[in-house]
Amino acid sequence: MEKELIQAAKSGDKQAMAALYQQHVQAIYRYVMARVNDTHVAEDITSDVFVRALETLPHYEQQGIPFLGWLYRIASGKIVDYYRWSGRRASNQALDEHLPDMMESPEQQAFRSAQIREMMAHLQSLTTEQQQVLMLRFVQGHSISQTAELMGKNENAVKALQFRAMQTLARLMGDRS
Repeated sequence: MEKELIQAAKSGDKQAMAALYQQHVQAIYRYVMARVNDTHVAEDITSDVFVRALETLPHYEQQGIPFLGWLYRIASGKIVDYYRWSGRRASNQALDEHLPDMMESPEQQAFRSAQIREMMAHLQSLTTEQQQVLMLRFVQGHSISQTAELMGKNENAVKALQFRAMQTLARLMGDRS
């Protein structure tokens, strides 16, 4: 079904492009929002992703990577551009706001918030692929096989990327166990 939509959209069918947009906009928005933590910026970048997809769709060829994986790659590039041109670092405010309270004391909440800010700062030290695999796995909730398909990698490569990313985060956060 998606292949037919892609072909129709490549031929200029506006309804097919709208259907592809509706099918994937929430996943792309969540991915971007997890990286930029700013609603307005996430909306802008998500919009830019689909504009870029529309511009380059005639050249899109499915080479073992699903359409959503292609959109994730565009989104990743747009996020890198955003941070490069704005000179900003990721904000943790939105992430803190979405975490459950879990009946914590104010001291526990402050400690948890500090840990999250530290982890988010260290995420910036990871490679783009390591960041992407962690976002797809733990923020988007994709399985290893889904993540592999979306990234155009095999499952073992995704497992290795995830392992190295987690090792690096643990080392950076001082957990040497």
